Amino acid sequence: SRGSFLFFLPWEGYTLVGTTDVKTQPDLHHEVPEDEIQYIINECEKYLSPSLQVRRRDVMSAWYGIRPLAVDPNAKDQSSVSR
Repeated sequence: SRGSFLFFLPWEGYTLVGTTDVKTQPDLHHEVPEDEIQYIINECEKYLSPSLQVRRRDVMSAWYGIRPLAVDPNAKDQSSVSR
């Protein structure tokens, strides 16, 4: 686990699950990396009943958004980044 938040939201008879938070460069034609999809699938196993197995074929869609972060150039580490 990376320490990021995981959420489960019911929507139209399905469940939306997310989210990951990784550093990336802005790109208008970017695809969600397969390892990020697998990360969320693996994290689901930690919180769901063993009888609710999430498989890759259960993932119907994946998308991403870019969230700009304000960084203090004088900070010793990135923990002070505004989220």
